Amino acid sequence: MLSACLPAVSPREGRPVEAGTGKALVFGRIRVTSPEYRREFLSFSKDPMEHMLPPDPVFNLELRGIRPAGGAVRYASNPAPKVEGDGSFYWILPYGDYVLASNPRPYGSSRFDPQETTALARFSVPPGAGTVYLGTLEIVVRFGTVDLVDAFKGRETLYSILRLSVADEDGQASTCLLKRFPSVPEPRATVPMAPEPR
Repeated sequence: MLSACLPAVSPREGRPVEAGTGKALVFGRIRVTSPEYRREFLSFSKDPMEHMLPPDPVFNLELRGIRPAGGAVRYASNPAPKVEGDGSFYWILPYGDYVLASNPRPYGSSRFDPQETTALARFSVPPGAGTVYLGTLEIVVRFGTVDLVDAFKGRETLYSILRLSVADEDGQASTCLLKRFPSVPEPRATVPMAPEPR
């Protein structure tokens, strides 16, 4: 089985969103925390000052569009879908089924190793939808003191993912959506992501 390229277009802020035929605007957020540090990491921020102590884990995302069984292409892949610094995302995607995967890395690493890819959540974009809210994917990670020392020395350190869950923050997310875009495609739907079992 082969994989193909999956375009995941991010609409331009401040303009009305037009998804096009057979596509919808999907939006949500990814929140990364750790029980040791009791704060939200800015794992998607491009500002190095926001990653100092401890060095935040970087989630190199991969978005996979699942193809129907029996075809030559198993899935279409986008190895770097755009995610805002606070973890929010806005993608225009064709109707269908998707898997969000990641390579958790220490800050400063942009390496993506397909052999170390971890599935995070699955979601669907239902036919006929114009805008789909997926929820907030909450990722709880763990790393120890040795991992921090290795990360400071520039060594690759994988963060362990302890727990995955999805929270419904539709009110706040929808407010942010409508501040960002003057209009979005209708009808709107809420179809929460399903976290992968750990």
